[in-house]
Amino acid sequence: MKRTRIHRHSIDQTELQASPHCSLGGNWFVKKNQDQNKFYLQMSSTLYQEMSPDCFQQTLERSRSLPVEQMKQQLKNFEVNYGSKKN
Repeated sequence: MKRTRIHRHSIDQTELQASPHCSLGGNWFVKKNQDQNKFYLQMSSTLYQEMSPDCFQQTLERSRSLPVEQMKQQLKNFEVNYGSKKN
């Protein structure tokens, strides 16, 4: 079966800061976009690549090097401050 890559949105630091956002830990960020949480990986000092919510969840489940509990707490705090996720 052929795998198809789904293109995700890339943004710069200015666009990240244009709406509520939060660093989750490591190089992961969450941004509120039209009442949805969008997850981004920091690829360079100015470039952020959107990742799917499934990718983020699998990263949390499988990571041995990221501060997973801290990331979950940061996400929970973000949702309390800016509304619950709808993705």
